[in-house]
Amino acid sequence: MTRRTAHGSLMTLCSGDARLNVSLSGSSGQPIAPGEFALFQNYPNPFNPTTRISFNLPVASRVKLEVYNIRGQTVATLVDDYRQAGKYEVEWNASNTASGVYFYRITAGEYTDIKRLLLLK
Repeated sequence: MTRRTAHGSLMTLCSGDARLNVSLSGSSGQPIAPGEFALFQNYPNPFNPTTRISFNLPVASRVKLEVYNIRGQTVATLVDDYRQAGKYEVEWNASNTASGVYFYRITAGEYTDIKRLLLLK
């Protein structure tokens, strides 16, 4: 049995134990931009001491990705620059941060989203 899943410009074809990842690109050979803004849940979660946060940009945008504690104080700024359309993944190393619940927020143009993460040491 063959199963296909598509996530933006990446397609995975599965047959039994075999898996094929295919990267789709436009006629110029450049990767196809994701269709919409998205902020994904960090992985792993809970984590110690590093985690990865992924997001999609359908258009070039000024991006700010920050981590906040439960008091609303900025703990880390992971991204604060202009990015081209595409898929991105950043890593947060929280080795100098106390265990607890944190929130991460992305702002890209008019788009804003917030997710929760848990640091366990």
